Amino acid sequence: MKLIFSCLVSALVSFVAGAWILICQNPEVEFWLAIEGKRDAELESLRVSRPEYPCIIFSGGSSCAFSIQPSIVESVVGLPTFNYGSVAGAGAKYIIHQSLERCRKGDILVLALEPHFLVQANRGKPTQLGVALAVANGNSQLAVGGETFGASLSPIQGFTFLRPGPRYTATWIGKGLRGDMSYRYSVKDYRPAGWLETNFRGGFLNPSGKLPPQQLSNEGRQLLNSARTSADERGVRVYYSLPWLLTNESIAKKNRDSNSYLLGSIAEIMPVLKDPTMGAQTNHLYYSDTEYHLNSIGSELRSKIVAEAIKIEVLK
Repeated sequence: MKLIFSCLVSALVSFVAGAWILICQNPEVEFWLAIEGKRDAELESLRVSRPEYPCIIFSGGSSCAFSIQPSIVESVVGLPTFNYGSVAGAGAKYIIHQSLERCRKGDILVLALEPHFLVQANRGKPTQLGVALAVANGNSQLAVGGETFGASLSPIQGFTFLRPGPRYTATWIGKGLRGDMSYRYSVKDYRPAGWLETNFRGGFLNPSGKLPPQQLSNEGRQLLNSARTSADERGVRVYYSLPWLLTNESIAKKNRDSNSYLLGSIAEIMPVLKDPTMGAQTNHLYYSDTEYHLNSIGSELRSKIVAEAIKIEVLK
């Protein structure tokens, strides 16, 4: 009996320690929580100052966060605009639910979600980062999209996802020994209305090669249908915008054709904002630290294109 009790105590201590590392000592979680807090405060202030106007809210992974300048969209469209792009590692359901929770009746939600969530299998499952962020927000069900998707995170899933694992633990210990617990991005990268901009440069950017077949998976279809249904119930108009991916010039046309097929399938569920790049951008001078993150020049161009599409498609 004593041995069993000791094993149970050891297991409990290990779980608490692991969860503490993943949530309280995780610079990635700390960063995105801080960004969420700044965005919520600024969005509330914006609504108070302009209560008679609906808002345009952008949602997606970091390709959205680092690629849409709300001030440019607002200058073209004339409506308050906010960027709620999050981190792809949190999972699509976490991202979509968090942005819909910020929407009010009459708002316009632009879902600029990375296409791998829509074409690859098993992309709708909760993630370790998503669970960590959800628990840090005080509601573990956010990791599976809360009421937007009608799912629930089981205690076993929560226990499993809050274990750091050997690779994460080794990396965390290594950073601690080096005295470098930093994250690539900081709150200094925050810009007005939720846009993020980084000066980080991590070597040569690798353009995308030929994309695999961009066919909407059953799981991706269900994801979009649930998002559309929830938006309709909230009185929110929702549109899709394909992120820009740095692409080799030699296969840009093939990738655009493939993306065009995907957009056709998405258009059966929700309207798609037109973009001549079809998600394949070949100019590396528009990018910052990854093939999905635009710099100030690139995000300015993309924001203008998206804004014109909203002006034509949404406000017609």
